[in-house]
Amino acid sequence: MKKLLLVFLASALVFGCQKKDVQPVQIQQDVVFNVSNMTPGFNGLKSTTDWTWECPTNQDGSLMEPASAEIIIDDGTVETTYTPAVFKLDGKLYTQAIKLPAAESGATTYTVTKFVLYAADGTTIIMAAPQDGAPFSEYTDPDVPFTFEVNAFKKAEVPVQVLCFYPQDYSYFGFDWFDVTQIVVREFCFFGDICVKHPDEYDGSFYDNQSTGLQIDMPAIIKIVVTDKDGNEVPHNPFTNASANAGWGVGSPLCVQYPDNLQVDGEEFTFDLYVYVKQGSSFDYKWFATFKATDDGGLMDADGNPVPDVGQDGIVDFVLGSCNYSDTDVQLPPYQNLPNQAYIGITYEGSHPGYWVFDVQSVSPTGTYDFGPGTYDGWCADEDHYIGHQTGTDYYTFYVFSSLYPDTWPSSRPAYLTAEKMNQINWLFNHLQNWGFTMSTMSDAQGTAIQHAVWRILKSTWGDANMYYTAAVGSSGHDHENYKPLPGGYAAVLLFTNDENGNYTQQLLFLQVDP
Repeated sequence: MKKLLLVFLASALVFGCQKKDVQPVQIQQDVVFNVSNMTPGFNGLKSTTDWTWECPTNQDGSLMEPASAEIIIDDGTVETTYTPAVFKLDGKLYTQAIKLPAAESGATTYTVTKFVLYAADGTTIIMAAPQDGAPFSEYTDPDVPFTFEVNAFKKAEVPVQVLCFYPQDYSYFGFDWFDVTQIVVREFCFFGDICVKHPDEYDGSFYDNQSTGLQIDMPAIIKIVVTDKDGNEVPHNPFTNASANAGWGVGSPLCVQYPDNLQVDGEEFTFDLYVYVKQGSSFDYKWFATFKATDDGGLMDADGNPVPDVGQDGIVDFVLGSCNYSDTDVQLPPYQNLPNQAYIGITYEGSHPGYWVFDVQSVSPTGTYDFGPGTYDGWCADEDHYIGHQTGTDYYTFYVFSSLYPDTWPSSRPAYLTAEKMNQINWLFNHLQNWGFTMSTMSDAQGTAIQHAVWRILKSTWGDANMYYTAAVGSSGHDHENYKPLPGGYAAVLLFTNDENGNYTQQLLFLQVDP
């Protein structure tokens, strides 16, 4: 019995002295992807009726919603593909939780190399984050590949942005869950004509490159600058058709894209339209119109009015000038190639068709314009103020503006000076033949009567309500408020005397120039 007891004791000693190996503890941290609800109209997402046009739809035209995600995560050694289901809670979409190893202390770094949302069929990609360097990666942030950290017992939210229609590899980073922002790349397309009275004046310009050659009516070469409500330019600005690839404006419209974040209501974008025209003796882009759009809404003009029906082609058609017979979506008044300033001697001549005689000494900047050095008949547009004398010639520096573009007029101009009244005056000077005379054959008496009609048009307490006034304003008072001169006609050039701050001070004069 003693012998047996000793054996048992020895055995106990052997096992009692063995060293036990300690196994490291591996913490599995849940990573959840939080995706903004993609159902149109829910609180927080824009209500939009054309969302089905932007993202895939099923056979009955209903919008497909994500049912699963494909997420590839690289832990530094291997890449692992996760395909969690997508479900909805309280109007938000989530993926099933993915468990990733996290160290007991410190951060574990992972890299997302793909993030894609699929429809229920598991093959139709609805949204994805673009890969770094892809054509539309400028619209999203971040881009794949993208690193993120996982910390034990610590959660954080990291935004991930995706685009409709462009299911490419995505940049993705996140901590414990990911918030997905949806951005739709929208576009407007523009195509226009420019009316020029002397095509040969455009020798050596970009228009010389057009396959159709220099003509009175040519496809417009344009530049469009698109900015958001904060004035930031969108990617790829400025958009232009001034290249061989774009046909120098011939054959196709110019389409401009802008990123619309579906999580932000009331995003406003501005579209400034510049047309390539002759300025002085050279050629450059000049601003002619501004348009705006909010979210996925239609194009509006600068005053907030909808741009007229763009037709079946969805293209905004415009004409710069009046050489077109058919209506266009946007009609821009004729362009006048004018200097900024002119140094003019004015002489009052009682026996002369014009109220004043303008002797234009020089213009600034120097160049060849529609209005330059020479002698012109001038007209008074301000009966309340005086300039010059009854005898001799007085010299002034005038600031020059086209009567056809009131948005460019000085803000301090007289209240009675409106675009509608200048249109009526332009109608009058373009229809003198109705009474059997023209600008060059006008008598002194006829000139005096025309001047009185001008004063009456501008201010009802001035001048005489003669036959010229009655014809210009029409029986209803609105007949010629929208008049624009035809090619070969005349348009008033406004001459302001301003102080050093650009404020209207003394007198407003004008003359008529062929636009």
